Amino acid sequence: MVIETHAHLDYRDFAPDFDDVLKRATEAGVTRILTIGTSLESSRHAIELAEQHENIYAVIGVHPSNAGEAPDDVMQPLRELAGNGRVVAIGETGLDYHRLPSAEAAQEKHVQVFGRALQSATEEEITAGLEDGAYK
Repeated sequence: MVIETHAHLDYRDFAPDFDDVLKRATEAGVTRILTIGTSLESSRHAIELAEQHENIYAVIGVHPSNAGEAPDDVMQPLRELAGNGRVVAIGETGLDYHRLPSAEAAQEKHVQVFGRALQSATEEEITAGLEDGAYK
């Protein structure tokens, strides 16, 4: 069994030949794909894809590079989405400072979103998928 644990199937690049992408993955022996949401909107799309395809599962979350734009209450809708049976983790969260300007306020927002994501994953009793780009 081969599991693709980090795909972004919601990216527009896949749209023109999405079915062929899945077919090629299957032909290569991939039996499961985890598609990763990087924002609230893309997390919803990841769930839609997971609901439409039995071999796709969703990981929902806010990528560190999107944390600065995330509303303070972003974890509430993510926690609601986490209740969907096709969601297997809250992820792509972490501290990715090398993509940030050096502003302390931006780093603090990353820490806040990361902490809330870990707390939500713990309370929802699902896996947390971490982005580990804190250093170059």
